[in-house]
Amino acid sequence: MFGDKEALQLATLNAAVEVFRTKVIAPSTDEMEPVKRLQALCDNWYDYVRQRVFPGGCMLYGTLSEYRAKPGTIQDQVNHHRHAWTKLLSLTVKQAQQRCQIRLEIEVDQMIFELTSFQAAANIAFILGDQSTFWRAHRTSRERIADSISGP
Repeated sequence: MFGDKEALQLATLNAAVEVFRTKVIAPSTDEMEPVKRLQALCDNWYDYVRQRVFPGGCMLYGTLSEYRAKPGTIQDQVNHHRHAWTKLLSLTVKQAQQRCQIRLEIEVDQMIFELTSFQAAANIAFILGDQSTFWRAHRTSRERIADSISGP
């Protein structure tokens, strides 16, 4: 069925991405307001890790760690999926800014850097059994979004 090891690894990665889409992205598409959708995307990500959908936490972050120094097709595909995730978050923040839900002075790239950094730290903490750091990252993610919301 699979021609070689790399084909199997790519098929596995793509299957894991579909699970990610189902568990993290799809449930947030019902959120009409971009700021609520952003919060749902982030909360869904933390739920996805906490529920141990995959034993190593978030498949994307785990694969990023494994292939960061291994150039090739798999690294390229992992990078593609990482960029798709950050692009979705970034687009959602920009939509929230257009609707005056997130302050215009919020630098989108910085906010996405922070949110994904919290996720990366949370993923490692969860794998290592450090619940305190996992929950701190989740709480800080929620606070970062709340702090960016436009006033009344």
